[in-house]
Amino acid sequence: MAVTTISGWDAVSPRSCAPSAGAVTAMFSFVNGLLLRPLPYPNAERLASVVGPGMIRPADLDLWREGARSIERFEGFSATSELLDEPGDVRRLRLFAVTENYLPMLGARPIRGRLWAADEAGSADPRVIVISERIWVEVLRGADLSNRTLALDGIAHVVIGVLPDEFHNGGYTSTDAWVPLVVSR
Repeated sequence: MAVTTISGWDAVSPRSCAPSAGAVTAMFSFVNGLLLRPLPYPNAERLASVVGPGMIRPADLDLWREGARSIERFEGFSATSELLDEPGDVRRLRLFAVTENYLPMLGARPIRGRLWAADEAGSADPRVIVISERIWVEVLRGADLSNRTLALDGIAHVVIGVLPDEFHNGGYTSTDAWVPLVVSR
């Protein structure tokens, strides 16, 4: 008859390996979601982000566009918030002011309406806006967009389109609306 003894190391090792395995699994999930999984955009491997040490001036964007040899296009945005003041609904909207081709570059496809035309991009008159599906449902109650305006910080914006909630706005979550970036040179 054989006598087997369990040393302290044998009893402790499974307990110490379990948290390590959990930590490795959590770290892989983080790295996979952040670094390994492709971005949810068409031609995601061709996208790059350029971040400056502060605000990037429109003149800099123009210079980069003119001097680019290996980059197809430069687009920009400015994140802000503005007060939506509609009858019975006052709230702060998370707003992105974006250059003309920013939304098409990210593969934005409106579920209602359209994106802005070239002559509307960068123009302060008329002011146009594309809203998220959530704002369309909560504020406009899913109504037709014909001649519909929203007042942002007291300025009327013509609603021209609705982007689906699944649209990924350059990694920023919960964007409520997009307007053309009005550049004053």
